[in-house]
Amino acid sequence: MSCRTIDSLPNEILDALLAPLPARTLATAALVSRRFHEAASACLRVRLLQTAALGTRELVLECHAPSERRAPSTSCRSSGMGPLVGDARLGGWYSRFGFEEAPEREVLLDEDELFAQLCVGVSVVQRGPPARGLFMSYTGVGDGVLRVWRTWLSDAAAGRGDVLWADPWKSVGLRFAVEPMVLQEPVGALPRRRPVSDEPAVKYRLRLEELLVRTTQVLLALDKATAQDGAQTALRKLRLPDLDRCLWIDQLCIDQHDPKEKAIQVRLMRTIYSKCTRCIVWLGEIPHPLSHEDADAAIDIIRYMAAVYEAGTEEGVHYPPTLLAKPRFNEAVQFLRFFTRQDNAWWTRVWTLQEVALPPSVDLLWGSICVSWDVILQAKDLAVTKGLPAAFPPVDDMLPLHYFVTNVAWVDGARQRLDGPFDTVHKWRWRGATDKRDKIYGLLGLIDPGILPITEACDYEVPASEVFAVATLELIVAEQSLRPMVACSRVEAENATPDIPRWALDLGNLPMYNTNWGPVHCFPVYNACGGAKVSIDEMKSLAARRSRILEIGGWYVDTIDLVGDKILIDEHKHGHENPVIREKVRQWKTVAESSSAFQESYFKAAEGKPSKLDETFARVLLGDWVRDHDQTALREATLPDVEDALRFCNTGELSMDMRNTILRLAANQVFFVTMKGYMGMGPLDSQPGDEVWVLEGGNYPFILKPKPEPTEKDFVGSGYVQGVMKGELFAHDDQSELKQRLCIY
Repeated sequence: MSCRTIDSLPNEILDALLAPLPARTLATAALVSRRFHEAASACLRVRLLQTAALGTRELVLECHAPSERRAPSTSCRSSGMGPLVGDARLGGWYSRFGFEEAPEREVLLDEDELFAQLCVGVSVVQRGPPARGLFMSYTGVGDGVLRVWRTWLSDAAAGRGDVLWADPWKSVGLRFAVEPMVLQEPVGALPRRRPVSDEPAVKYRLRLEELLVRTTQVLLALDKATAQDGAQTALRKLRLPDLDRCLWIDQLCIDQHDPKEKAIQVRLMRTIYSKCTRCIVWLGEIPHPLSHEDADAAIDIIRYMAAVYEAGTEEGVHYPPTLLAKPRFNEAVQFLRFFTRQDNAWWTRVWTLQEVALPPSVDLLWGSICVSWDVILQAKDLAVTKGLPAAFPPVDDMLPLHYFVTNVAWVDGARQRLDGPFDTVHKWRWRGATDKRDKIYGLLGLIDPGILPITEACDYEVPASEVFAVATLELIVAEQSLRPMVACSRVEAENATPDIPRWALDLGNLPMYNTNWGPVHCFPVYNACGGAKVSIDEMKSLAARRSRILEIGGWYVDTIDLVGDKILIDEHKHGHENPVIREKVRQWKTVAESSSAFQESYFKAAEGKPSKLDETFARVLLGDWVRDHDQTALREATLPDVEDALRFCNTGELSMDMRNTILRLAANQVFFVTMKGYMGMGPLDSQPGDEVWVLEGGNYPFILKPKPEPTEKDFVGSGYVQGVMKGELFAHDDQSELKQRLCIY
């Protein structure tokens, strides 16, 4: 069977995938492979050609002396685009702009003065009503300071002048026509008492002929301006014809380019949202091809559910006439996807969580349709407590409605503060943010002040890797255990936050192959460390020093000898595929049976009972606990559960308890056997030679990779090891003398 690669993907599909990406993301995608580079470059080239027109926006130039900051700006008109000096690379293309009326200015250099200075700024703007003379939007393209040298003025007046660049990267340049002027002595000037200077005073007239702007800079500015259109549209929807409104809008009130000012504003977000009168959440315009009536029909479903919940019965509650026909109801359910996480980006951004969780009153504005969050909650509560109304006709695809209920329930949990600091961070880490650091800063409003004292500074001058490392240490202090270190599989190297320590919780991205909530939910039922506590003072000290090295006490268990095949399950694409896992589990059992660590007695079974090897292997698959669909531990595994697990290995039969336990526990793990015969499961990158350690405050053991120095280790991840999970390591011998001080990277 031939192997399909990215090269076999049709151009139309690849172009369709890349087309929606912003320019900056598209440039990053070009680095993936040669095929991506070709497709992304072609897409960027088309955008660059379209950029020259600017659409409804225009380019304005500010060019003035440092003392003339209030000088008016000049409107520019496009006169073409192309590379300079034969540079055919996309980054070498420049957009050229002329002027309706060429601006002029005079430059005077006194004796021995070598240069004059001009402040230059270029922006993309969208003008408002002519009567008011205001800009509707303003996005900077580039700025800098020109030094107009005496020698350049002389050369330019003789026709030998070149472009003057406003910045070292040559993103913005100006071409002038230079004309010398007669410098007249001022009336009543005193007689000269010093020798004539070699550099006499001179005066020139500069007429601006052409503005050159690197086209990629214009493209990025247009991308940013387009992103701001949502705020403009929201403002138009919110303004009242007869009353003034006092609004706070983060996109307008926070200077994203000033990290210190931004940090101050972000620290105030909890107070701003908590003390506002009302928060109006902008979900965006109603998308094409939905009409206002289509969107209103979708919201009618929510309104009716809320009315039924409030009345306590369906009797007497007016049913929306627009939903009486089954086909129309079916359409309305599908339209809900544009209101919920399925197709509405608001539900995927980390900052939007505080918009609902903190204010005393919340309204959601979708186009011109306004619906109260209280109505949203009532609709959710009806579905959770009583189910969907009987008046609703049966529909083949109720997924949009289920998405609505589930996501509202999660957000309502945040509003009620049902989760502690770590669970809050872990639950919402899948939400996105333009700046990775906001994946933690954007959640601080949901965490009581003082719990993450260093992280609460919201320092935007510290790299994301350091922010996440400090946050992990502070979460360990808050949990008083290593629970934050078992939260998730480590993000693959190619997607990981640059320079992040391997032990830190990487909030920047999600792993492709995730262990999800299992280790987090089951952390309390295990006790591998035998009750040994993590030193809170040491963790606080590491956080204060912003340490990249985790210094902690631990006990060596054993070294991994054999490793089974990886079970790779992307549950978002495939779910937990039963046949895939069963075949891999069979291979794991073969690995266990091949280990030289097991004596012959391990293979012998008493009548009606599994052998010791079989029972140990089955308990590894179960984690010695039976779990529910959320991976919460229900009860300890019994002998019948062991037999069920072995039956799955042999025949593939699977009860619901085993499905919830084995399929989720084994997904995205590898099986291993140690030198002494311990069996376990661990991270996908566990290898022979890696070591199993129990660390202070760790209810799970950890897989560590040895380094040349005996006390230095590379972090691999947490694991399950049968025979260690209940503190058996500490059952007989005094382990205090065997404890070692480790430095984990």
